[in-house]
Amino acid sequence: ALPTSLLEGILFGTMKGSFTGSVDRPGLFELADGGTLFLDEINSMPMELQAKLLRVLQEGVFRRIGDMKPRYANVRIITAVNVKPEDAVKSGHLRQDLFYRLNTITLNLPPLRERSGDLQMLVKHFIRKYNNKLYKNIIGASDEVMKLLKRYDWPGNVRELEHVIEGAISVMDSDMIEVNDLPIKLREVYNGQDQQVVHHALGSEVYSLKESMDRAEKYAIEQAIQSSNGNVTKAAKLLSVPRQTLQYKLKKHRIMV
Repeated sequence: ALPTSLLEGILFGTMKGSFTGSVDRPGLFELADGGTLFLDEINSMPMELQAKLLRVLQEGVFRRIGDMKPRYANVRIITAVNVKPEDAVKSGHLRQDLFYRLNTITLNLPPLRERSGDLQMLVKHFIRKYNNKLYKNIIGASDEVMKLLKRYDWPGNVRELEHVIEGAISVMDSDMIEVNDLPIKLREVYNGQDQQVVHHALGSEVYSLKESMDRAEKYAIEQAIQSSNGNVTKAAKLLSVPRQTLQYKLKKHRIMV
């Protein structure tokens, strides 16, 4: 999104007097000398700048804007593209010679929808992160939420998942993320797939699946509270859930202890 001249100055540096307002400033290549420089979405870099980048990679030599003095940098380059690099070459967004110069080691990171096994770990990570940032004490996400997250397509990948968790933690008052804490878009996915009609086990009335699950949950909690003579800790052990989760469920179903 940056103009070519500005991006060139950021990468290679500038000399005072080379253009209005310019100052002596090292670029990222100088600052990264002896280290690693990560360039994201390199297929968005202007073609003329890709040619200059290629020269730096081949010879390790560059010049600041407005300077005649060659400078040297030993930098390891890691780049990323948001499409297949071969497709970027074919579409003319990535120089073929630059691609082959960069293509020493290639790592393919599948989209989140193809690695649902990572969801549990990522959700725990983001809950921990935003607990610290927002001063909350969220203990996890319900099984219902995790099933929904695994069904969702995640067009925004991990970044979208992070925003979903951050948004839920920002507005919720309980200690467990439930479906109702998720964005409308995800709740619509849930409603579209799970609001099928079922027959209640105790009669001929018809309820949605979610309502039937809520009724069954409430019944199980009431039985556990009754069996434990109102002791929440014992009831939580009977139900095999954390005490904090049971306290939230009691409040949710308006069960008095």
